[in-house]
Formats: sequence, structure tokens, C-alpha cells
Amino acid sequence: MVVRESLRSSEMMDAANSGSADVSNDEFAAPDGQNLTTFDTAAATFLEIVESISHCETAMLRLVTNDDWLPSHASQDYSASFLRDEGLIAASECMCGRVARGDIDAASFFTPGGSFVTNDADALLAGPEAQLLGLVRGRCLDEGFKSIGIFPVRASDRIAGVVHVASKEANRLDPSATAEIERLCATAAGVLAEPRFLQERDGILASCITRILLPTPPLEANGLSLGLDFRGATLASVVGGDFYDVIGLSGGRTGIIVGDFAGQGMGAAGFAARCRFMLSKALRDTQNPGVALEQVNEPLRDSIPPDRFATIACVVVDPALGELALALAGHPSPLLVDGGAEVTVLGNSGVPLGALDRSEYETTRVRYGPAHTLIVYTDGLTDVRNADGSFFEEDKLLSLVRTLETGDPQAVARTLCSASDAFASPRTRDDDKLVLVARLG
Repeated sequence: MVVRESLRSSEMMDAANSGSADVSNDEFAAPDGQNLTTFDTAAATFLEIVESISHCETAMLRLVTNDDWLPSHASQDYSASFLRDEGLIAASECMCGRVARGDIDAASFFTPGGSFVTNDADALLAGPEAQLLGLVRGRCLDEGFKSIGIFPVRASDRIAGVVHVASKEANRLDPSATAEIERLCATAAGVLAEPRFLQERDGILASCITRILLPTPPLEANGLSLGLDFRGATLASVVGGDFYDVIGLSGGRTGIIVGDFAGQGMGAAGFAARCRFMLSKALRDTQNPGVALEQVNEPLRDSIPPDRFATIACVVVDPALGELALALAGHPSPLLVDGGAEVTVLGNSGVPLGALDRSEYETTRVRYGPAHTLIVYTDGLTDVRNADGSFFEEDKLLSLVRTLETGDPQAVARTLCSASDAFASPRTRDDDKLVLVARLG
């Protein structure tokens, strides 16, 4: 596709606002006279125009990867929590996946152009066609969206991805806007899918995965002081499956999840994102780590390859009782450090999540004091080897922890990761490593 710089963005936006954007099949322009020389600029320009035509306040571009994942490559104005939950889904999941696969039928919510459009999501779910929707994750409904449109981005004879637009107001997507967005998606597809953007898109994917699995933690949550350090790959093709979540629960409690999904690349990251989403929801609902793991195990196993699994440490901190509730699924045991540097290894390791059809997980309860610090980590911290082939192992970790000042959680996390890196032989490729530290009082 040739991008004609003579077409000014202001003219495009004026036409879009009037509902009659006149965009030929080989041109759309960047804002403020910029050239569309980067994917980021092209995608941002595209979504800005889509938002204006649709009169929706949010827009997201998803492009299909070679291994059938449908990650967000660009977005406008969604909440951070929505992007974290919906930024990386499988092409087999939800309505975005159906449109991306071209799996449409005669239902009234599909257009002749292969798009999904509803102007009242609540009415659709309550009506007779709800059963035709198939499996939906429901996150759009949790966000309160009423008008939702999902449009295929067609490049030549294939669907390269989808555009998701949404509004909390009903009746935003009239037929003329729908037709215009479908035409724009066909216009833009050639630019957005250009091979020259491949390296940039890979970097965007790696950043997307990091935001979903490893967002910047809050400095404090319900009185807990938090620190996080992560060391790992920077390319989407080799990124691992380490993830965490910190969740506000009722009664002033806080949920902490640290996990590691087996494997590397987009698939591992996608399944890790799914696991985090499912487990966070279960922990909010149950407030019990063992019960949450049991609830997630079977549906996770049904949705992942048979040779894959996740190790999980799931903790609920209850400051009112001064108590930790803990359950493990094949994960390294967290450490509890008191004010005198005495270290307690917590929990009984269970079966990795998703490894068996049914598994039971024991919830262990431990009392803690105001000067205690909790350290939760993934096995990449201790599984590194030095030049002699020796592992860092838990004993070396315990010895190091006993020497640390635990007042600054971020410093503790950084020190532990740095010690693991220094121990590892540079010739030995080590796994991703994640350390989350919470000062409990």
C-alpha cells in the first residue's frame, strides 16, 4: 500500500466526524503531517480515526500471530485493568477470536462484512440469540460496555487481525459508521501488516506481554510495602511465562499470586495470562488460596496443551488477624523473615496447576508480626548454574536472605535477582526469574 503524505490528518478527521470519511483504498495519513514510518504511528492514526467514526471512546487493534494468539498491538483509552485482562487472548477465544477466524453465521449480530456489532450488550445477552454467541470471557460486560464492535482487518485474502471498539453508551454504532469502519479496516490492513514493521511489532508484543504479566506493582497495598524485580527475555519469541498479581480483597485483605507457566514464547505468555486471569477471579470470589487453586485447575487443564502446566504460589494476607493463608501448586516455597533475620520456609508443595484432571490443594495458615517480610519467587532464581555446573539452590538463597536488611522490599528483590545473576555462568542460559517482596507491617 502507498501512503500519500498529501492527505492531511485534519481532513481525514473532519470527514470522519461527519460520518463520511472519503478514504481511498491506498491512503491514510499520520497526525500532524508525520510520515507513517513506524508501526506505532500507523496504528495510533488508524485507531484515532476508528474512534472518531464509531463515536466510541475506546479502540484496540489485535493482530493474529503465527501461533494463533490475538494480542493487542495498540489501544486507545481502555482501563489498565481491562488491558491487562484482555491484552492477550487466543484466536480461539471469545468474539474477537470468532471474527478473526471468520467464524460467522446468520445471527443478526454479524454483518455481511464479517463484523460483530451490538448496540446493547445487556439486551443481547438477555435475548434469544445469546446462545449463539458461543464462549465469551465477559470482560467487556464487567467493564460496563453497551455498544461493542469487532471488525476484521483483512490483508489480501486473509484476516490479519481485528479492531475492537466499545462504549459505555448504547446505540453508538449505526450502519453507516459500521460500513465505514469495515472499509477503513480493509484500507489500513496492508500498512499495518507490512513486513517492514515485523521487528517493531515483535518489540511491541514483548512490551504488551510485560504489561500483562509483570506490571509495575503498587508501592503499597492495604498497608503492605511491596517490591518486585524481574529478569528475563525482551523478545516475544523467547519470553517466558512468569507472572504475578496483587489483589485487593474484602476486609482489608490482600491476595498475592506468583506463577510460572511452563514454556517460552507467545504460547507460554498467553497461557500464563489466562491462568492469571482465572486465578485472580477465583481468589476474589473465594478469598481462600487452596479453594481458588482447586476451582481453576480443571478449567485450566481443559484449555491448555496436555504437556503444559503452571506452578503457583497463592497467598492471602490478613492484617486484622496477623495471618497468612498460603497454598502452593508445585511452586518453590515462599520465605517469611522476621525482624531478627530468622527465616521460615512456608507451605507444602502440591501438584502443578493443570497437570492432573483433579487436584486438591492444602491451605496453610501462619501467624506473622509487624516486622515480618514475605519473599515469593519463581524457580528461575535458584535453578541457575555456575561454571562448575552447581545450582544456586535454596540453601544459598536462605544464607543470603539471613544477611539482608529487609526494610526496603524493592532493594531486597533487586539484591536477590542480582545475586542469582552473578552466580550464573554467562555461558549458561538461565530461566526468567521473578522475586516479589512484601513487608507485612
